[in-house]
Amino acid sequence: MPDAEPLITDIYHADSLSRAVGSSYSGKSFGVLDQMLHVALGWAWAGRETVRTEQLLQCRAARA
Repeated sequence: MPDAEPLITDIYHADSLSRAVGSSYSGKSFGVLDQMLHVALGWAWAGRETVRTEQLLQCRAARA
């Protein structure tokens, strides 16, 4: 199986799913939005290379 194309080096890969987990108001949505905006613009994020691509971002909050 070929290696998946990275979106952010060593963090996200194309055709994959991920989730942000943490306590309420800890900045999860802001962090993911910041990462995906860097990918959409092709800018490095936190010193890591990104691959510019179109993204679909779905944010959901669930209460237990």
